[in-house]
Amino acid sequence: TLMPHLYAMSRMLSAVQVRVVAELATGQPDVAFADVNLMFRLGDALKDEPLLIAHLTRVGMHSLTVKAIWEGLLDHRWSDAHLAHWQVELARQTFGAELRHAMAGERALGNRAIEFIRRKPDMLPVLGGTEFGIPRQESSAAYYMIPSGWIHREQINYHRMFDEFIVSALPTPSGRFDPALMRTKNAAMADELKREHRLSKAILKHRVLSNLLLTALDKAMIRSCQAQTYTELAITACALERHRLAQGSFPEFGIYAQ
Repeated sequence: TLMPHLYAMSRMLSAVQVRVVAELATGQPDVAFADVNLMFRLGDALKDEPLLIAHLTRVGMHSLTVKAIWEGLLDHRWSDAHLAHWQVELARQTFGAELRHAMAGERALGNRAIEFIRRKPDMLPVLGGTEFGIPRQESSAAYYMIPSGWIHREQINYHRMFDEFIVSALPTPSGRFDPALMRTKNAAMADELKREHRLSKAILKHRVLSNLLLTALDKAMIRSCQAQTYTELAITACALERHRLAQGSFPEFGIYAQ
C-alpha cells in the first residue's frame, strides 16, 4: 500500500516548525502562534486514518508541534491568550482512542495479508523478506504445495496473539494507558515469538506470520503512550507559565518550599 501523503505531510510540518523557531527569534510571537495552530491542523488531518503507520506519523508530527510550543516557553514568548488556547487544544488530543482505532485497522490489514498469502502463497517470501530466512525459490510452484490448513492455523494464532498481547494491553475506551500492563504484555509476546522465531520451529508451531506481522506493534503502543504523556506535561507547562504571567513568578510547591 503506497501512502506518499504521509511523507509529504511530515515534511511540510517540519518546515513549519523551522519557521516557528525563526519567528520567535525575530520577535513575532503572534505569527508563530498562527503557525503552531497550522501544525496542529496538519497533524489532525491524519488522526482518523485506520493504519498504524499513519498513527505513528501523526505521533511524530505532534511531537514536533509540542516542541514548537516549548521553544516559546523557554524564552517566555507566548501571551496568556496563546497559552489558554493551547491548553484547550492539547486537552482534546486523545492518543489512546486513536491507537485503538489504528490497531483495529492494523489487525484487519494483517488478516487481509494472511488471506492474500492463502490465495498467492508464492508471495510469502516478499512478505517475509530475508531476515526471517524464508527462501526465495526460482520456481514458485513449491509454495503452492503449502496446505491451506497450515495457513488457517497461522491465522488462528495471529488473532489469538493479537487478543492476548495487543488488545488486552490497549488503553481503555476513555484513552487511559496502563504502562505496567503494556510492559508485561509486550514482554510476554516477545518471549513467545522469540521461542518460535527459528523458521523450522515457527513452521511447526504455526508462528511464521505472527512473527512477521506482530513484532513491531509493542513499540507503537509505547510511542503512543509517550505522546499522551508529553501532551499532558505541555498542558501543565502552559498552566505554570500563565501563573507566572499573572503573578510574576511560578507557584511554590511544598516539596521545594521545604
